[in-house]
Amino acid sequence: MKTRYLLYTLLSGLLVNCHKPSKSTPAVDTPPPLITVDSVNACLDLPATPIPFGWTDSTTDESKNINAFIYNPLNPDEVICRVNGDLYGFNQVINFNLITKNAIPLGGTGYFLPQMNQFGWLVFSSSDNTVYKIKANGDSLVALTTGKTTQDPKWDYSGKNIYYYQQAYATISSQLMKINSSGLVINSVPTEIPFTAVFKKSDKIIYLRTSGSAVYLILHDMGGQGESTLLSGPYNSKDAQIYFDDLCLDNNDENLYWSNKNGIYRCNLKTLTPELILKNCPNRIYDNPIISFKPDELTLTCHTIKALSPTKLFHEYKSLELNLQSLVLTEIRVFP
Repeated sequence: MKTRYLLYTLLSGLLVNCHKPSKSTPAVDTPPPLITVDSVNACLDLPATPIPFGWTDSTTDESKNINAFIYNPLNPDEVICRVNGDLYGFNQVINFNLITKNAIPLGGTGYFLPQMNQFGWLVFSSSDNTVYKIKANGDSLVALTTGKTTQDPKWDYSGKNIYYYQQAYATISSQLMKINSSGLVINSVPTEIPFTAVFKKSDKIIYLRTSGSAVYLILHDMGGQGESTLLSGPYNSKDAQIYFDDLCLDNNDENLYWSNKNGIYRCNLKTLTPELILKNCPNRIYDNPIISFKPDELTLTCHTIKALSPTKLFHEYKSLELNLQSLVLTEIRVFP
């Protein structure tokens, strides 16, 4: 499962000195109005937690609970899925063929989402904070980093270079690193925490910068044309919430998407007006948005929780596609 607690404990020690962005930055502390979309289940409150032992869990096979997925751009019959970890291990990434039902294990991963380029190569960070690349068919696994201090890898717009977050170590401050596909460093940008969105058509990125109790979305041009501040949100290094999580840009570099405890947001980069397009409820959590290689499609998952009895909860994970024009959700049934 997502190891949020470990991540946030880690983040609390990563803050370094930074310059506070302009106070005129649009803030998104208050959730904006909800855009009505097709909901998977009715929004309901859960019963109070039973005393003294709490809930028991009905889940029996975590290996089939998909918490993130994306289609293979070289084969639309294949989906790259991240499934929940269990008591014996962390999240696992697999390539599942929807026709043959054949599953290829690709590696174990932690909190951060894996990402694929247009050539069918996957990058991911393991639970011990090492960045790997691997072909979608399971061939050519390569560790790109050492030292167990690297996370959240993303391909750049060319699909040939990789960004990743480098934790602070020794006398070195935390940074967003850019390397080539062989692991050689090209460039770096100082930053305090991970979570990055990479443009699809230019060498630009959006990363996070913290200052006091606020976090800022920073648009940075890696070609040397400077940077600007886009939005701000609440930040607390000791809080178990990240306001701008799972950042991604659409295929035209027009809209930014992210998730947090409220749900999934969209923000046009010209208007800078956030929209809450999928709202979370106590019994329903939308999570892990990933822009698809399909035009105008976003993949995500929905975790639904239901009380089966006074002491037992039922958990269901659905793999969904959201059409970004119509905002219609479609369920993608992966496992039989």
